[in-house]
Amino acid sequence: MQSQTGAIHFRELRKCNDIVSALTAFAKAMGELSGVQQVAIYLFDYTNTRLLLFAEWTEETGSIQRNHEFIPLTDEKHPLIYALRCGEIYTADIVAVLQNHSTVSHHSFTPLTSGTLIASPMPIPSQTSIGGILLYAKKKELLLSNESIMLRDYATLLIQNILVSRKNKDDLHQRIKSDIPRTDVFEKENKKIISTELLGRSDAMNDIRQKIAKIASTDIPVLITGETGTGKEVVASAIHKTSSRRMYPFIKINCAALPEHLIESELFGHVKGAFTGANQAYIGLMREADKGTLFLDEIGDMPLILQAKLLRVLEDSEIRPVGDTSPKKIDIRIVSATNRNLLEYANEGKFRLDLYYRLVGMHIHIPPLRERREDISDFAMHFLNMHIKKQNRHGVFLSANTLEYLRQGDYYGNARELSACIQNMLLLTEPYVKEINFDSFHNANALPLENLMEKVLNYENTLILEALEKHNYNISHTAKALNIPRSTLNSKLKKNDSLFFEILSENSKG
Repeated sequence: MQSQTGAIHFRELRKCNDIVSALTAFAKAMGELSGVQQVAIYLFDYTNTRLLLFAEWTEETGSIQRNHEFIPLTDEKHPLIYALRCGEIYTADIVAVLQNHSTVSHHSFTPLTSGTLIASPMPIPSQTSIGGILLYAKKKELLLSNESIMLRDYATLLIQNILVSRKNKDDLHQRIKSDIPRTDVFEKENKKIISTELLGRSDAMNDIRQKIAKIASTDIPVLITGETGTGKEVVASAIHKTSSRRMYPFIKINCAALPEHLIESELFGHVKGAFTGANQAYIGLMREADKGTLFLDEIGDMPLILQAKLLRVLEDSEIRPVGDTSPKKIDIRIVSATNRNLLEYANEGKFRLDLYYRLVGMHIHIPPLRERREDISDFAMHFLNMHIKKQNRHGVFLSANTLEYLRQGDYYGNARELSACIQNMLLLTEPYVKEINFDSFHNANALPLENLMEKVLNYENTLILEALEKHNYNISHTAKALNIPRSTLNSKLKKNDSLFFEILSENSKG
């Protein structure tokens, strides 16, 4: 039943026909009806990458203040970002929130230091939300009443309808543009992500960074090509983190690793009883990625029959779980990667040409490391720091001559091979030694790089063989123990005749 106070606020909201009056009336109504002391209302800005503060209300002053604070969507620990990501109202103790997130306030008033913090999305049908609300209450363990939630939903629809009006939408966006320039925090955050996650100073890497920056505000599908180990997943992750979908899942699917008889179920899900062993329903990886990014790694190895179904998903934006009779709508951005030449595959009938053109909205090619030797030093230092932490060997550094030798390598395994090389050099260096010196590995002073690579490779093969023996030559268990993808282990085995022969010998005994 609607209270008298609620009825008054609903009537006041119905009178609003512009965005400012609607937001300010909404803030006041939520404050008075919910029994809280402070309210802040945010809307997504025109870049869809941050929440811009548009209305405030406090019990103390009874006034509404408009400020230009904003919350970047990269601030995943912020209660409102968490609520938006979950799509639910989030309630927490203010003291606990402040302990975990010292910069929770993005508004002009000083928030309460104790009591209840409520973060709520502003949901609308068929979409996620248009913004969110923060409410601060002195009362502990306060929950929003059903009437407050009804008012929130009504006001959200009202505000959305006003925004649909072209004039109001243009006016709103113009105010946002005049208040906060487009080139500020959003672009700075993306630049930081791109520069810290994508190593290398070569022209090729700078070109990749520029492409990622250009497509940051779009949902265009991206095809990433390059040899094994060049960092295709790293680039895909950077594309996701700089997009407006960054607060939603980034789901990776290795098309080469999924069993062919289960791949459709893994992608699209299944209903209970759809096939033998389907004892419960499974949502599927594509629906897990809803609103986010789906990364299809090794797309060139996807079976043709599944390529046709993927094409239909891209065209209709819906999937049909195995055993289900009704389709399910999905909203995903597709980023795919391959070390194959898909056009050649298409000419050979191994890949659908129509699917190729669906996937290649933007093509990003990552050259092999041997074609951008100026990047090797950056990667070497990065991998050294990574392995130092894993092996607890702080204070170790690479000598100048070691870096020079490393720059001469061809690295047909690319960054993965270089990482393994650095890791094994660190392992072969005595614990008390701080400088990794290439000369210390040899009696001669000028041994060619191939000898170092050979030594590193031999050591790697020893580790692989030991792991294979320990796990009874089970490829999956061995790959897991070595903390490398199964496809990487398979590739190493195929390249090494002695290891491959060892597997065949053991399998023939069984």
